[in-house]
Amino acid sequence: MIGAFGLTEPHAGSDAGGTKTFAYKDGDQWVINGSKLYMTSGRIAGVMVITAKTDKEATGSRAINSFIIENPTDGLSFGKDEDKMGCARLSPRPSSSRTCAWATTRCLARLASVSGSSSRYWTAGASPSVAMAVGLGQAAFEAALRYSNERQQFGQPISNFQAVQFMLADMAMKLDAARLLVYHPPG
Repeated sequence: MIGAFGLTEPHAGSDAGGTKTFAYKDGDQWVINGSKLYMTSGRIAGVMVITAKTDKEATGSRAINSFIIENPTDGLSFGKDEDKMGCARLSPRPSSSRTCAWATTRCLARLASVSGSSSRYWTAGASPSVAMAVGLGQAAFEAALRYSNERQQFGQPISNFQAVQFMLADMAMKLDAARLLVYHPPG
């Protein structure tokens, strides 16, 4: 089964503190109303983890909880799959994850985490999309390195030129820094 993740919202981007998706308890079930953009794995997922506030008065990332929603579920709808640079959407089988908008009205969900246990995560702003970008950066770096060893100029590979070496070193350093931020967020 494929899983999906939803954090980004139309008016807040990836700022978890701006979450407007709201969940409330109805008997012993949670009901969720709201929308997300850029839902990783979107409509093809069998189960989704989404973020929602459980206290409309709370500020910042307080009262943000994770919820599990099974797909399909009444009240759940999806927008079109997005075309993404580096993550081309090819029909009928995508070459990478699909991403789409998501909305729900009175959708039933299960609580996955309580406020506090996930607050460090939301404050750090981590997202599977960020991790995917690190993977894309790694692929771009490897392609640049390969090209610099194949491309000849003045009778030698351009990787022998200091200016190209500086660019490749900067790429590698920034990629390592991004990887560290994904695996070991500050805080």
